[in-house]
Amino acid sequence: MILGYCRVSTDKAEQDTSVRAQKEALKAAGCFKIVQERRSAFKDQRRPGWESCKEMIASGLVTKF
Repeated sequence: MILGYCRVSTDKAEQDTSVRAQKEALKAAGCFKIVQERRSAFKDQRRPGWESCKEMIASGLVTKF
């Protein structure tokens, strides 16, 4: 499975365009599953989407990230 991850750091509406563009680029690259997240990499140390990606990769289900 090809897995993609897209993230923006805030809940501000201005970020909607960015996350949509990231998601479209991942789809165009052939991602079967895309994990989307709105979290800061610095303010909030917990990023459940990122942890989910790491778990899927460790499980062997992911052939490309």
